[in-house]
This record gives sequence, C-alpha cells and structure tokens, in this order.
Amino acid sequence: MVRSHAVDAAPPVAAVALGLPARVSLYLEMSKPRLSLLAVASAVVGYLLAGGEPGVPMLALGVGSFLMSAGSSLLNQVLEREHDARMVRTRGRALPSGRISPEEALGVGILTGLTGAVLLAQLVHPLTAALGVAVLTGYVLLYTPLKRRTSLNTFVGAVVGALPVAMGTVAAAGKAEEVGAALFAIQFLW
Repeated sequence: MVRSHAVDAAPPVAAVALGLPARVSLYLEMSKPRLSLLAVASAVVGYLLAGGEPGVPMLALGVGSFLMSAGSSLLNQVLEREHDARMVRTRGRALPSGRISPEEALGVGILTGLTGAVLLAQLVHPLTAALGVAVLTGYVLLYTPLKRRTSLNTFVGAVVGALPVAMGTVAAAGKAEEVGAALFAIQFLW
C-alpha cells in the first residue's frame, strides 16, 4: 500500500437511514456495474460463439452473470471496508462512510449472488451456475485476501476473469467443450 494514500481510519459510523431509492443507488454503485457488464459481455459472447441462439437462456445468462458479478463486488467491499476506510480514494464508499452497514451489505451480497446462481441453474444450465459460483468464491475468498499478500492474486484474478466466457459456452452447449476451453485460454492469457 502506498503511504501517501493512507489516512487514519475513522471510527465506525452507524449506517445512515436512507430511503429505498438512495439505497438502491448505493448498491448499484457498489455492484461495479461496468465490471459486471464486462462479465455479462464475456458470457454472452461465449454463448453466441458456441452456437447459442438469442432467447430466454441468453437473457437469463446475462442477468444471472450480472447478479453473480454484482454479488462478488458487494462481498469484496464487505471484506475490504477497513482498508477502504484508510485510503483517500476509497474512504467515501458506502461501507467505510457508514451509509450502508456491513451486515446489510453482506446479506445483500449473498442474496444477489445466490439469486444469480439459482437463475443460472434453473433457466440456463447447472454447470453454468457452478462456474458462476466458482467466479464468486474465487474472487471473494481467494483474490481479495491474496491481493495484499502475494502477486499470485493476478493468476487467480485472471482465472476468475476468464470464467464468464466459459460460462457462456457451457450455457450454449450444455457441457464443457473445446471452444469453451479455447476461449477461456485466450481470455486468461489476454
């Protein structure tokens, strides 16, 4: 961590009472929508390249992938809140600033990820959902803690970042195939 960006951590602040529109806005911000939409784009491109056709499965793949990615981002921010409170760039985020409580964010993160996994399992394919769970758990339980300890987090991040394209190919084919492995390898190495 660069010392020039660190500040003394503020004492925990009780979550501010916010109305529903403000809460939804904060959660959307915390879901990192640009990053989540990149995961959706990767999954949909994989789906189409593997021969999938537009329709309900493709739509469910997009929504489920977005929810899984958003849940990952929310849970990541729950784990990072103390570090975020010490950095000028991140201390104004919803959790370090006390606008959202860690307990609430944890619940919403779990619910969001779980909803995405159920949607993928029910409307797309169970293996697609399993890959989505691998993305979420890999990002939250491996990448997040490793990034402060070792550069190996880059490898974990590359695997997690390349899995959505494989999710898409599995969604189209109903199983893991060579095209999915090739697309995964391309995205992983990129």
